[in-house]
Amino acid sequence: AGLLVQLVSTGPAFAIDAISFAVAAAALIAVRGGRRAVTTERMNVTGAVREGIRYTWSDPAIRSLILLIAAFNVAFGGPINVGLPWLAEFRFHAGASAYGIMIAGFGAGAVLGTIVAGVVARIEHLGALLLVLALILGIGLAVIGLAPSVPVAFAVLAVMGAGAGFLNVRIMAWLQARVEPSRIGRVMSLVMLGSVGLAPISYGIAGALVDVHATLMFLVAGAIVVAAMIAGLVSGVATLIREEAPR
Repeated sequence: AGLLVQLVSTGPAFAIDAISFAVAAAALIAVRGGRRAVTTERMNVTGAVREGIRYTWSDPAIRSLILLIAAFNVAFGGPINVGLPWLAEFRFHAGASAYGIMIAGFGAGAVLGTIVAGVVARIEHLGALLLVLALILGIGLAVIGLAPSVPVAFAVLAVMGAGAGFLNVRIMAWLQARVEPSRIGRVMSLVMLGSVGLAPISYGIAGALVDVHATLMFLVAGAIVVAAMIAGLVSGVATLIREEAPR
């Protein structure tokens, strides 16, 4: 995308991107519905939200995981989506192409991590692995803030992407296997609140800080992730989140 913007400018790049949504639409049309959870419950939206929060909070493992997801994404969203364009423009002086290369590094790593997550057998100590990868991601954020060049940032982001891709697959699979089928939609809505709904807050804070001191912003974001990892360790996430043997 960065190279495309450099070649044909921003407007045509958006038009080309819009065409790609036809592929997504065709894929969605091909999706066939599976089994639906059977439930006799009938409640209004407010009641359903309350019940979802109650169910989530009553399970220590799910509760801890969603709080960690919220902390991680608040720390990541702003620095990645606001900080990287700043680095590309003002530190590396390479504009859209540098930004595109850095994002491509994260994306390539995420694809690799996703594939590995689908190949690896059962991970008994999933919670411990979550905390280790969170530590790596937090350190990676700090290193990006100190990165002297695009290749260094690309390499660090590739490692971070691999960790994030791996966790997204294994953690979401574990979560949906643990939750009762009739509650999955409500629990996943809280996951999306933590991972997407809080993003505007992260973007706003990052936008206010990046012009003040971009490096410090990345360092603080990395420290938040590490602090969340330590909190998870203290709360016993490593023992709460464990993959069960397949039935």
